[in-house]
This record gives sequence, C-alpha cells and structure tokens, in this order.
Amino acid sequence: MARSQHDGGRWRRSATRLAAVVIAVAVPSAAHAQLGFLYDWNNSAGGAYASNGNWSPVGVPDAANEGAGFNLNSTYNVSLAASYSVGSWNVGAGNVTFDVASVPTFTPRHKFAADSFDVSSAANGSAAIRLNNAAATVTGPITIGAGALSSGQLTVSSNSTTSGNGALILGGAGQGQLDVQASAGSSFLGICCFPRQGSVGSATTIVGQSVGGSGVANIAGIWNAGDLIVGDAGQGTINMLATSQMLAGQTVRSAGILSGASASIAAQPGSVGTVNVNGATILGPSAAWSLTGNLAVGGTTLSAGGTGVLAMGLGNQTTVGGNLKMWPGGTLDLSQSSALSVTGAAELGGALRYSLLSTPVVNDEFQVLDAAGVFGTFSSVTLPPLAGNLRWSVLYNPTNVKLRVLPAAADFDEDGDVDNIDLIKWRLGFATGTTHLQGDADGDTDSDGADFLIWQQQFGATPPIATASATVPEPTSLVLGSLVVVAISGARVRRRTLAAVP
Repeated sequence: MARSQHDGGRWRRSATRLAAVVIAVAVPSAAHAQLGFLYDWNNSAGGAYASNGNWSPVGVPDAANEGAGFNLNSTYNVSLAASYSVGSWNVGAGNVTFDVASVPTFTPRHKFAADSFDVSSAANGSAAIRLNNAAATVTGPITIGAGALSSGQLTVSSNSTTSGNGALILGGAGQGQLDVQASAGSSFLGICCFPRQGSVGSATTIVGQSVGGSGVANIAGIWNAGDLIVGDAGQGTINMLATSQMLAGQTVRSAGILSGASASIAAQPGSVGTVNVNGATILGPSAAWSLTGNLAVGGTTLSAGGTGVLAMGLGNQTTVGGNLKMWPGGTLDLSQSSALSVTGAAELGGALRYSLLSTPVVNDEFQVLDAAGVFGTFSSVTLPPLAGNLRWSVLYNPTNVKLRVLPAAADFDEDGDVDNIDLIKWRLGFATGTTHLQGDADGDTDSDGADFLIWQQQFGATPPIATASATVPEPTSLVLGSLVVVAISGARVRRRTLAAVP
C-alpha cells in the first residue's frame, strides 16, 4: 500500500540495512494478483529510489506485496542507499542504471534479492538495465528479451555480481543480450594491479530460446551458466572476451571465464549456436570454458539438432568433464595452441577447421583434442595450405586426435626435398617396397611406376623456407629401371637450384 515519506522511513529503520541494499522480489506471474500496489517510476531525469515523488502512485515500493516497474522511454540513473523488499521487478522500457553508492574495501556489496527479473518482457518493447557496484540475487528466472520482437539488455559491470537459482533466458521470443564486464581494478597495499571482473551465475541458461528469438552473451568477466543451451530453437552466441587496460602505468590483462554443468550448441533442428572461446591476450591469460558434464555440438547428447560451432582462438582452452558428441551439423573451429580436453569419450562427426599462425615443417604435429577414448572421424576436415608439396595427415589415435605435417609424397628419405637421392630410394624399393621410405608415394603399399611418376612431378620440391626450380626428367620409351640407372650415375639428370627466398 502507499505510505507517507515519514511512515516509509519508519518502516525501513533497521541496523542491518546500513550494511547492504536488498530488493526482494516475488514471482510476478504468481504474485501480481496478490499485489497491493504496483508502482511505476515517473522521473525521466532519474533520482533516488527512496523518493516518494519519483513513483506513481506516490509512495515507495518496499513490501513483498508491492511491485516496482521501470517503463519510461528515457536514459536515467536510479540510486539506492537503503534496503528494499518488493513483490515484482520489471524493466519494460528505457535505459536504466541501478547505481549503488561505493562501499569501502572488503565491505559487502549492496544487494538486490529477487524471485524473478524481467527485462523487456512485452512485445515490441526495448529496455536495458545496468548494475553498478551491486550484487543481485535472483531465486527464480531471469528473462532478457522475452516478448516477440522485443529487445532487452542486462549489463553487469566489473564491480557487480548477479546470481540466480533459476533459469537465465537470453532471447525468449525477442533479442536478449548479456554483457559481463571487466576492468583494470585497483592497486592494493602498493601492489599493482588486480583486475576486476563482473560475475553471473544461473542454474540453467538458454541463449536463443524460441524460433525468431536470438541471444548474445559477451563475457569479459566470470559466468557460471549451469546447464547451458546455446541456440535452443532460435539463434544463440557466446563471445569470450579479453581486456587489456592501463592502471598506474602498468598493463592489466584479464580474459572471460565460462563454467557450468553440461552444454548443447544448436540443440534443435533449424537452430544456430556458436560459442567463441577467443579471449586470449598476448602475454596474458587465456579465455577458458570448463564443463563438469557433457558437451554436444550440433544437437544434444541424445539427438541431432541444428548448426553448432565451437570456435577456439590461439591459446584458449575448453575442458569437458564428461563426453563430447559431435553431430553432422557441428563444427570444431580450432587454432594452433588451443586446447580441447575431454575427460570422457569423444564421439566424432561433423567438421573440423584448423588455423595456424606459424609455418609448419616436416613432422610437425598439432593436437586437436585429447580424450579417454576417441571414436569415429570428422566427416570433413579443412586445413591451411602447406608450402611446397608438404601434406597433412589426420591421426585418429586411441586417446587423441592430431594433425601431422608429412613430407612431399616423393620425398622418400623425408629430408624435406625431392631430389636424386629419393629416386635412389625408390629404385631400391622398386617392386618390393611397401612403405613411404621404400618408395611408396601414393600410399597403396607398393613401389611401382606410378610412384616414379609422382617423383617426377615433384622433383625439385624443397622445404617451406626455400623456393626451388628444377629441370625435371621427361619420361621416355625406356623402361623405368633404365631411367633409374641413368639417374643414379648422374649422367642424365641435373638439377638447377635458384637462391633461397627468405
């Protein structure tokens, strides 16, 4: 019910309220019929939450059977300096910042407590809220962009936290965005510097819940997403970010951290889901995604879904505590030095893409993933081109998958070039050899004329650090054995090599 400012002040007197600001909110769907009053914020210039005049009707929502709504199409700050308990909390329009006064070091942050929290729940609505220096606790669902064609955004600043025991939905039938920020922080006891990272926690998370809905999470801070679906029936994207800021003349770096139980990327047919673990910084920390349970890409652990991508940049890491399931619609898009570790089994399918920053040489290996057991293969593999006639080989080992750089097919001595010595190796293995070192260039487990023709085509190929040109023998009507004898004697075959190009 509405009360005078004097009565409201008497209602709020409590020693415990001097240490923290608490807003307790009941579930709106169940509580609206029981609410005594619904208050709407009416001051487009912003102001104090405790001011009666900022609300319609006059009064301050501060009881479990009262609701607080923020529906002005304006940008403003609402300042809080006391504790409040309300029945419903809804941001339906505008851009509002809940700004809590700074608190001393090691003093508990001001808090919001809620049973549910909605941002832009109405169709075609647009709303954004920022939590600054606040700790929000939500026992029920948090929904950002629930209404059809709506747009909602929740920003958790570097000095704020949001935790929930229910579901966090980004993009119900509309567009929802979550930004968890980080900053350089501050120095302490003369030691510089401690980065600050905002944090978010939820029991379950759905990013892109419904057809037509889309959700985006940009994580420079810390997020425990619980059981996570990225792209349920809609489109979902998670971006792990890095920050690099100056403080007290020093560079302070941090990277996003995502954790949870299990995860599905593109759960249902027609959905699109992407997780970009790309927050590594040079000489700084790497973005990390860790799961205690299973990870499915392109579906769920039980059934195929839509188009799902797990992308990992240079030096970043993903750890799966359970099993990995790659469906036909799933893609692993990995980079050199990224680490994908699976405690359980890795059941492969879908696509693998891999990128490099360095120039590989013969016998270089790059690990794609490790697991307790590897089953199946990728249906398609896209790898960067190699210099000269070097070749890629995908090694499906019992407990890992690796990429290996193989020499040119006709480099039978595997020294990085194709020359007369390789012709000698082929001749020695002719008709008896079964391996590459014995003259098998085409992998058919024998050394024959077809392998000689490959040597002829690749003659003069050199390692990646050099570019070579050569005079290549042309086939004649002579038998292959005669050609080899001539080549070994050095009387017919000469090679002209140009200067190396850096």
